[in-house]
Amino acid sequence: MLDSMTPELPQSIRYLARSGSAQPGAVNKKKHRRSRDRQMRERRTACIMMIFGIVLGSLELYIVLSYL
Repeated sequence: MLDSMTPELPQSIRYLARSGSAQPGAVNKKKHRRSRDRQMRERRTACIMMIFGIVLGSLELYIVLSYL
């Protein structure tokens, strides 16, 4: 059995050594959830960038048309 108090072990391995069993399902759920959160952030960022582009384009169009 691994000694969970060894300072060379990373924190995740210490946790597994203390708990006694690895639960791969829990790790996959966290990884899946992270990818879902990341997709939401990317989608939100894409929407914000599109809205910013539309506002900037309309402002540019307004400035150009106001000089005519």
